[in-house]
Amino acid sequence: MNKKLDKVFRKAESEREKVLHLIRDIPADKLLVNPRKGKWSISQILSHIIEVERISLAYMKKKSLGIAAARDSGIWEDFKFLVLLISQRLPLKYKRPRIISGHDPASLTFPQIIQAWNAVRADLKDFLLTFDDRTIKRTIYKHAFSGRLNVVHAVKFFAEHLKHHLPQIKRLL
Repeated sequence: MNKKLDKVFRKAESEREKVLHLIRDIPADKLLVNPRKGKWSISQILSHIIEVERISLAYMKKKSLGIAAARDSGIWEDFKFLVLLISQRLPLKYKRPRIISGHDPASLTFPQIIQAWNAVRADLKDFLLTFDDRTIKRTIYKHAFSGRLNVVHAVKFFAEHLKHHLPQIKRLL
């Protein structure tokens, strides 16, 4: 795997492991309980995160079929990603993008969360192995608010998205 991608993937995996460690001993009923009407349970938060990663990966796979025609990212994309990163660190609530807002996330048990997330991350890792120094900057990822970004931005966003939801998870614990 490209060294830069390997580094950001390991960081995303580290963030995921922290969250899984945090919730592994939570009783199933607490994992699935909605705190208030219209609010997500811990299970639904994690289901949302997994679904975002799954949809993003599917999109990147499709766009990578035409990677030779994709343009390289540059300073503008780095700036857009910086703004996205800052937005994820702010304690603000954002509306889900249309592509994933049609329904509330599924309520999964802890073993189902592990299974689904492991599958998405294994698929992501296999996908990342296809990148080299020439293709790593190609704009094959599309964030709902930031637009076209590269695969490094995508994997970094996965880690930041998880960090963004971590205070929400901790409040529910």
